[in-house]
Amino acid sequence: MTPSGLTRLAQIRSALSGLLGSRLPHRLRYPEQMELRHEGRSSTPQEIAERLGGFETERDLLFFVHGLMLDDSCWTASRFNLTKALEDRFDLAAVHLRYDTGLHISENGLAFARLLQELFEAAAPQEARWHIVAHSMGGLVARSALLQAEQRGFGFTRVIDRVFFLATPHRGAPLEKGVQLAQLVLRAIPYLPAWYTGAILTELLRRHPATQGRSLAGLSQAADVVTRRLGTLYLRLADAILDLRSDGIRDLRHGYLLEEQWAQRGEWSGMKATRITDGSGGSARTYAISGALSKKAGGRPSPLCSDGMVSTASAVNMGAGDRLRFIESGRYQHLPGVSHFAMTSDPRVFEVLARWLEQP
Repeated sequence: MTPSGLTRLAQIRSALSGLLGSRLPHRLRYPEQMELRHEGRSSTPQEIAERLGGFETERDLLFFVHGLMLDDSCWTASRFNLTKALEDRFDLAAVHLRYDTGLHISENGLAFARLLQELFEAAAPQEARWHIVAHSMGGLVARSALLQAEQRGFGFTRVIDRVFFLATPHRGAPLEKGVQLAQLVLRAIPYLPAWYTGAILTELLRRHPATQGRSLAGLSQAADVVTRRLGTLYLRLADAILDLRSDGIRDLRHGYLLEEQWAQRGEWSGMKATRITDGSGGSARTYAISGALSKKAGGRPSPLCSDGMVSTASAVNMGAGDRLRFIESGRYQHLPGVSHFAMTSDPRVFEVLARWLEQP
């Protein structure tokens, strides 16, 4: 298979793993385990440290963390190679993270933290700074990694300088919230009395001139079958299809970072978030970029303004208990006309990141 064919196959497998998660057989999940990729190939932390040790001066590291149903190829798209642009501009060493987005965010966060700690111990950086660019779910994985690293006393958090969140649903993704609400409605409908639907239909037809003087017993029975039995079948089918979505997608409902948050979520619950109080950045400076389908310049972030997947309000963590404070710190940029999945390959995103990286 050609390199482009292999890349496309990996993208398809990544999408399926992100969508279905544990519903897929393990041999079809992709990737089988989280990995760091440096200079276009899978590399252990020790291998990356050895390569970086060959430079006369220490280089800053820039980690790229992709979002749901994607893989690391999203950062090197032919449309615009964001990785190369930042490497060339700032002489950074780019490291991509590849992970199974169908897993819980907390699982991926802990695995990412352990890889970063291994790299930190192998490289023993003195003056080099580490930065993270994370898209969508990847931003939550990065926050989870930093939070769990702090809890475990990992040393790498001391060299994390900047974390850039691109369309990250800090307050959850409205699409997943809508799917959860739809499931609750679908599961509740069979418990409602269905006889009235057939009765109303029968009464309406009885009043119609064409049915005057005719028996409607058969029609009543047919209406009961359609509204109760057949209707319930389709409702159960729709519910089963929605229930196939992965653990990673479910975590996006409220942007869960830790196991303790999603572990408390019952089958019929989950419309209300289980919040934690954290900055999820330690001493790192945090930045946020949001997009919008509309090309009109927006005002203040709003739940009604969206890039197609994430609202601007969620992207800036707007709400009670906000400790990221993107707007107050002047580290927020809104990009009208940039959709969610175009965020990783848009030149305007590069311009914003470059401006922030140039600041002392």
